[in-house]
This record gives sequence, C-alpha cells and structure tokens, in this order.
Amino acid sequence: DAVFEESIRIPLAIRYPGVIKAGTRSDALVSQVDLMPTLLRWCGAAPPETAQGRDLSAFIAGQPAERPDSIYAQGRRGQKDEWRMVVQGYEKLIADMEGNVTHLYNLADDPYEMANLANVSALQLKRDALLALMRVWKRKLGDGVDASGLKKR
Repeated sequence: DAVFEESIRIPLAIRYPGVIKAGTRSDALVSQVDLMPTLLRWCGAAPPETAQGRDLSAFIAGQPAERPDSIYAQGRRGQKDEWRMVVQGYEKLIADMEGNVTHLYNLADDPYEMANLANVSALQLKRDALLALMRVWKRKLGDGVDASGLKKR
C-alpha cells in the first residue's frame, strides 16, 4: 500500500499487490486529476490525449520516473472571480485570471491558510518563481494561452 498526499495534505492510499510494495510512503504532490490516467494505465488502457492529469503509475510503483514537483488547479471557471492555483513543495500561490497574486501560503507553517503572505515584500522572489511555474502549467494545458505563451482571452 502506498500513501500519497494532495496539496492540502489529504492522504491518498493506493493498494496494488505485486506492483506497490506494502508500507510504501511518499510526500509527492498528487492531484485528483492524476488518478484517472494513472488508473487507466494500470488497467492497460492509454489515457486520452485530452487528459490533464499525469500518469504516475511508474512513479507510484517505484520504477524510474519523474517525481511530481508541483500541482495546478483551476477554480470558479467562467465566473468573474475565476482563479488559478499552483503548489510546489509547501508553497501555495493563487492568482486571478490577470495573473495578480491574491494569496500566498506556506502550508508547512500555516496548514489552515490563515496567514496570507501575498503582500510580504521579502517573498517577492518566491511569488515570481511560483507565477513563472503557473505560466508553464497554463501553457502546457492550454489554459487561456496558446503555444506561444500569448493570452487566448
């Protein structure tokens, strides 16, 4: 059995005898959208090309694979208060659709997200790095940008 945790550190337990060694634990970032392509691969089916999640079957099974280092999420799609989120390590950044940072949290120090660090000047480099990572995710997923990185909307 393997235990993985999502961005807000919700445990995820997967049991696959003969593939996952019992007692395996990981603190890798896994998103719910990663479950479908991973489970399809274990069932012998290829994930659809349109799937946004990552096939983590090799990583979870302990085979050579890229370790997930961040997750990306969208919220309030089509609403005036639509947002995007990226989590890397214990840093969580939320931005509006114009790329303005609205929230920044350190989930290790503040797991309940009570202290918004978005306006702390000493964290400018961290904000910029997470915004750059968010742009990579947006471009990769075609979320509001075309392949050149220019906005679609």
